[in-house]
Amino acid sequence: LSKFLPRARVILELYERTRSLGSAEVTWSFDECTSLQARERDSHSPPKPGGNGTLLEASYRRRGAVQLFAALNVATGYVEAVVKATKTFADFQAFVVQVIEKSVQMGKSVINIVLDNGSTHRPKYLEKWLKDAYPDLNVRVFWLPVRSSWLNQIEIFFSILKAHVLRLNDFSSLVELERMILDFIALRNLRPVPFRWQYSVVDLYRKYNVRLPGDDAIWPAPESSVVW
Repeated sequence: LSKFLPRARVILELYERTRSLGSAEVTWSFDECTSLQARERDSHSPPKPGGNGTLLEASYRRRGAVQLFAALNVATGYVEAVVKATKTFADFQAFVVQVIEKSVQMGKSVINIVLDNGSTHRPKYLEKWLKDAYPDLNVRVFWLPVRSSWLNQIEIFFSILKAHVLRLNDFSSLVELERMILDFIALRNLRPVPFRWQYSVVDLYRKYNVRLPGDDAIWPAPESSVVW
């Protein structure tokens, strides 16, 4: 808890501050949605009857899998994304370059990256590479606490993507799967809306019954929630 709370607090304070960032600053929430499978329903193998009048699931032909790299602009709800065949640091590195270039095009010189410390992200190397590669930019990495994906706002978008696209689970090829994913993202980006994140530092500390300096509220207090 002594390690979790300070790191989580930094993330929540960043989200709170993002609502009123200056024109030169942007915050991106990064992650990957991995092993997205293209499975084509086998038309020659219809669902078989099961017990009690139910139907067993139809069989599928596996067409492979892809990896989705995505970053959410926390302030606007815009999603930058790319689909790759593999999930390596080189793939992630190329995507980071893509997002930074997008940020520069937007006129941003301070770029905040919210990210977990998974092996694909090379935590011990990433910040040094960013400093060397972009000496004229202020690129800051905000590392999530371990096992705290709920603090990463891009995960909310992934849940929406899974509900509206991936649950179809009937794609004839990887090309079709990739097109459906990117078309869905492009459609949302036409009118992006940020998530109404309401979970605060106060909510976090009250959850664990830890007092914040200067907080004289009655403890324990009811928890807030994230509004999707």
